[in-house]
This record gives sequence, structure tokens and C-alpha cells, in this order.
Amino acid sequence: MRLTYRIFFLCFIFYTSLVFSVRANCIIGDKAIAENRYKDAASYYYMCIDKGEAEAGYKLGSLYYQGIGGKPVDKDTARTLFKIAAERGNTAAQGLLGVMLITGDGGEINRPEGYKWLLLANETEEDKWFYFQRPKTEEKIKEYLMRFSKQLTNEEKAAGKRLAGEWKIQKISSNARELFSSKEYASFIRRYNSSKLSRREAIKDFINKTQSKEKQL
Repeated sequence: MRLTYRIFFLCFIFYTSLVFSVRANCIIGDKAIAENRYKDAASYYYMCIDKGEAEAGYKLGSLYYQGIGGKPVDKDTARTLFKIAAERGNTAAQGLLGVMLITGDGGEINRPEGYKWLLLANETEEDKWFYFQRPKTEEKIKEYLMRFSKQLTNEEKAAGKRLAGEWKIQKISSNARELFSSKEYASFIRRYNSSKLSRREAIKDFINKTQSKEKQL
């Protein structure tokens, strides 16, 4: 029993130190940007990305997109970094990735996929309850959605909506598996797929579990 407790305690200390280390690296990266030390900033942002942080992918992608700090403009790399950040729930990255996919900026054109990301970026913060990293609302992305909705065909928009729905369900399931035990996960999915009341209860469970996890850190 004592050995089990010690192992749990050591794992908890390791995980906590890891999270604070990631946050510290991101803060140092931001400071390096403010001081025009772009090479240092890139190094710290890469470390954050490797540990699963979303916003660092957007910030580093922006450096490549604009060619800041002596780097040549590299929109292909920027698009890759925006994709990583978008998958992790960064709203700004979702919006910019959507625009790049619709216009072909930095690579091939995929209008339904681009519309998918714009739809996801424009959901309310309340609808993004399943993200661990709490995306922010980006007002300018609403303009992107309005502008490009007029340019896409009905078929492209319908495909984009379907892709957004599929992605969201997959993401919810993935994050729930990470958060809950197998038995809790099965209960969560069962209630989430049933009535509205059960779904609200399942969502409340998810949020409470996430907040409890954050408090432990």
C-alpha cells in the first residue's frame, strides 16, 4: 500500500512539474518575441508543441507565415503548425487554416475541409466544452466565415458541415477516453448519445472532471 502511494505521488509530482515546465517555456517564448529574439522564441515554442500545448503552434506558425525574425516566408510549414494547433483546439489557428485551405494559400485547395475549420472556429466557447485548452473567441473569424460562405457552393458547405460534425464527435470521444476510466467513458458516451438531459449531465461530468484535474495541478 505504501509503495503504491509512493508511486502515485511520484507520478503526480512528475506530471505537475511537466505541466509547469511547458507553461514556463511558452512564457519564455513570448518574452523572447517581445525582445525580438525570434530564434530563441522558436526553440521554446517547439518545446511547448512537443508537450501538447496548442497556442504555441499558432504563434510559431505565425512567425513562419509572416517570415519574421530573419526567416523566409514558409507558408507550407505555417500551415502544418496551424493544423497541429487547430487539432488541439486553438481557435485562431482553426480560422487561419480554414482560410488557407479554401484559398490554397501555402498548399493545395480543399474548400470543404477549410469550411469545416471555419465552422469549428466560429462555435461559441460554451460549445467547445470538450477542449482541454479552452479556446478563445476570435471576432475576426466571424468575418472569414461570412465572406467565404458566399463563395462556396452549397455542396461544399454541406460537406464542410458533415466533416465538422464528424471531427467534433471524434474529438469528444478521444478526450473523454483520456479523461475517464473505461467504465466512466462507456457511461459518458451512452448518456451523451441519448436525450438532451442525459447529454447535459454527461457534459457536466466532463467539465467537472476536467476542472478537478486542473485543480490538482
